[in-house]
Amino acid sequence: MSLRKGSVRCLTVANFLLFQFLAIGSFSVAQTPQTTPPATTPQKVPTVQQQIEVTATRLPEDPEAVPAPIEVFTGEELSARGARDLRTALSSAVGVEIAPGGDTGPASSVPDFWGLKEFDAFLLVVDGVPWGGAFNPALTSLELNDVDRIEVLRGPASVTYGATSFVGVIQVVHKDAAAQGRSLTLHGGSYGSGGGALSTPIPLFGDWSSRLTISGEHVGFRDDRTDYRRGRALWRLGAKPVEDNRTWLNFDVNWVDQNPASPRVREGTSLSPRNPVDTNYNPRGAFLDDHRFTGMGGIDRQVGGALWSTTASVSHSRLDEFRGFIETLEEPDPVLLPDNAHGFKERIHLTDIYVDSHLSWRVPRSVTLLLGADYIHGIGNAEGADFAPQRYIR
Repeated sequence: MSLRKGSVRCLTVANFLLFQFLAIGSFSVAQTPQTTPPATTPQKVPTVQQQIEVTATRLPEDPEAVPAPIEVFTGEELSARGARDLRTALSSAVGVEIAPGGDTGPASSVPDFWGLKEFDAFLLVVDGVPWGGAFNPALTSLELNDVDRIEVLRGPASVTYGATSFVGVIQVVHKDAAAQGRSLTLHGGSYGSGGGALSTPIPLFGDWSSRLTISGEHVGFRDDRTDYRRGRALWRLGAKPVEDNRTWLNFDVNWVDQNPASPRVREGTSLSPRNPVDTNYNPRGAFLDDHRFTGMGGIDRQVGGALWSTTASVSHSRLDEFRGFIETLEEPDPVLLPDNAHGFKERIHLTDIYVDSHLSWRVPRSVTLLLGADYIHGIGNAEGADFAPQRYIR
């Protein structure tokens, strides 16, 4: 039995200057004067949906005016494509590829920015808060129901978000608490997969409004004894904005129970042809569970000629693991090869705290100045034991 403790702290001060210059010129030349203007047919003005982003600058901006490689995928677009996970949601993103699964189980994924697949090289942000805190991105507990948009920033963003965002940022922004309309979605698939989600406004007193999203699903795979079950409740509250003044709160409860698959066995530098693709070498009863609670909130206030914005969150997650790894496909021999597998059982508690506060000044038509600081603190405790059975039982 072993006990491991760790803590991570990070402090970033961000100063951001943005200059925008726009010059528009037009002229016309009339070759033949006309006394009677010709009859014209009214033309239908095309409807243009305005997009905004907040990832690159922490301020609502038009993506076309931001000097950074950023893409915005709206919730309507994701719904039309039936995207329910990060892989399908970002399938058309430039320079980004999402591989399903990974070391954290079948419910997770491994983003690839410009060919770099380091799991902690990018930053995952949900509603302005680093999802996973000072630790690895919490992709297992990420869910895309009732999403307003997903913003993808390619390239380093260390000035704004710290060193953990040196290849890019993925931010998921949910619909506002005041959003109207109800939605109910159901889906199903092979290997017993299926689920549903409900999003609806919840009436509150006074100037407060709220929106609740409840969802659950089961996803099965062809691999032997491999699937996961997910449940989630997200409650968003917000006070009616008065000019630029705004107050909001989010409460997110997310649980994921996984029966993980096992990795392929290697022989030298290649995968063993004796290891069938869908074989699961984990011991029966193996699990990889993640139960997470997050509370977050924020305020926007006018202070003199500046807008003061503050966001704070606290999150706690409990990870329970029981897994095994086969080291060779040879049958164990009591003398020559007593062990052909290795496994462990572990319980991990992670707590992270995040605070961001900044002031922004907009100089008419020319300059936006952003001055602020953020603080992130994480602490983790782990208890576990490993085992090496003489004969691996499947």
